[in-house]
Amino acid sequence: MTNECCLKSDSGNVSKKVYTILLVLMPILNQYMFGPLTYIEFFSLASPLFIWFSRDQIRLSNNNYWFVYYALYACIITYLNSIFIDSTTAVNINLRMVKFLLTTLNFFFIAPLLFDFKYGFKIYSYVILVVCAILYFQYGFHILFHRQVNFLIPGLPLNYENGLNSSHLIETVLGGVERGYFFRPTSVFIEPAFYSMYCLPWLAIAIYKKRTQLLAIVVTLSAFLSTSTIGFVVPTVLWFYYFALNIDFSRNKLRMGFVLLVASFLVVNYIDVSDALTSLLVKQNELNSLTQTNSLTLRVLRGWECFKQLDYLHIFWGCGYGNVSAYFFENGIRTIYDYTNSKLDYMSGGFLMLCSLGIIGSVLNCCAIFALIKKFSVKLIPLLSVLFLLMSCAAVWNTDKYYLCLVLLFTFSGSVTNGCADLEKNRPLNTLL
Repeated sequence: MTNECCLKSDSGNVSKKVYTILLVLMPILNQYMFGPLTYIEFFSLASPLFIWFSRDQIRLSNNNYWFVYYALYACIITYLNSIFIDSTTAVNINLRMVKFLLTTLNFFFIAPLLFDFKYGFKIYSYVILVVCAILYFQYGFHILFHRQVNFLIPGLPLNYENGLNSSHLIETVLGGVERGYFFRPTSVFIEPAFYSMYCLPWLAIAIYKKRTQLLAIVVTLSAFLSTSTIGFVVPTVLWFYYFALNIDFSRNKLRMGFVLLVASFLVVNYIDVSDALTSLLVKQNELNSLTQTNSLTLRVLRGWECFKQLDYLHIFWGCGYGNVSAYFFENGIRTIYDYTNSKLDYMSGGFLMLCSLGIIGSVLNCCAIFALIKKFSVKLIPLLSVLFLLMSCAAVWNTDKYYLCLVLLFTFSGSVTNGCADLEKNRPLNTLL
């Protein structure tokens, strides 16, 4: 009997570790398609198996019935709005909502139950170290040889630009640099911003851990090198908050601030100045052209322009999950920032959530998130700030970066309410949901 319990415990621990690793790697792997599914969809479909092998029991708890309300609301609003949209079919709606329910079930129910924060942050740190080293290698290689090295896996369909093949993207990027387009390192990611967004949740935690503070400085500088706006603004905010919170000016704090200042100075002086200046000019031009279409206005301003064109009913109730593009097209909702009908739903994550689920659904979503946080601490503010800034400035809602940040928030908070569930450890799995 004892040996059987030990075997169950070992299989449960292995299951949780495997699940934790797969979740940490999610933003990297979700760049590729897995047959007809994205990695998030494939991972969510397989997630109940991890529950089975972990030998844990799930019971609904009062603190996150909000998630049930949120999921039901999203389904009802989506189906109701779909009745009035001609360009959609029942099969597409059903498939979309099944994917939505599986994904939200995984990250709101299963992930807080199975994700081991201590082990996960350790793996996360190793991965950050590797992808950061690759970015520095890319930059050094470009400075020495004036060529770009790309670390995407060639020959695979990407979860990007309607299934674009990775080999084609690599050729386009490398060809652009050779033709004189300014160089931007991406590490193992498709875009520089994806690299920065992957690092930011880790950075929000690592800054406050002595063992990872030096690496946090290195990662901050690598985010600057990526020339991503998010990679510059958010780390600056995080470090400013850190020093404001620790304003005792102790020797260690002053030493770390000095190291960060000197390192920043060295980066500014030794990076490829022409590429850095070109990127800076592009960002400045975007700021000076807030009435024109560019990546900044599409992400930050376009969402508000679309949202305020909705009628009062849809402002409160939303257009339905996945209905935004079709609804905008059929109702003639346009902004001065549009450049193609295929990108009508491209906006910041916060406004995409508002346009999809309305004020009511967005409030339910926020309630479902905060219901998983039992103990609010000052240490949560940096991670919450990262989530807020990403939702304000990037199209991250219901994406890999969004869910990774949420799971870290749930488990780092110390509440670990097990995704709307009470975890009863060391008990066999008698029932599932």
